[in-house]
Amino acid sequence: MDLAELICEIIKESGRDISKVKISHTKAYTNITFFNFPYIRVKMGPKSKYIAIPNHLNYMLSFYGINATESGGWYRINLNNADDVYKLSKLLFEIFDYCCIKSVGETFGCCSRYTECSDAKACLQEHEQWSKGCSYRKNLINGKIFYGKNAILQKRRFT
Repeated sequence: MDLAELICEIIKESGRDISKVKISHTKAYTNITFFNFPYIRVKMGPKSKYIAIPNHLNYMLSFYGINATESGGWYRINLNNADDVYKLSKLLFEIFDYCCIKSVGETFGCCSRYTECSDAKACLQEHEQWSKGCSYRKNLINGKIFYGKNAILQKRRFT
């Protein structure tokens, strides 16, 4: 399995729908496109191994504490081997979800099924555009459940 296929497998194992993921190859690198947005470049050659993301997503790198170097409009995350990709899972999920939301155009907090979704720990909305536009869906994917029997109790501090 090559590195791009491994990335797709990691995303698929998270429960995300990879039907909108495409892999294409050039001489220099492999592109991974999410929802028609080419947001990941992969290089796994004998001299250089890296994953690159567009510069405007650099805030994600600092959020996850990932070191990268800027090169031609992209940030490169150097890899020692294919197993290093698993350490980048949260970043990959974040980029996939970002592209998913970007493809919808309009987002909203949640639909009327938020309690059912919370109890199922997954978005149950059948309408694909509504499911993609639901901000609460991202919380469900990340295990942050605010309603129903699986709600996470939040400690509040009153001052």
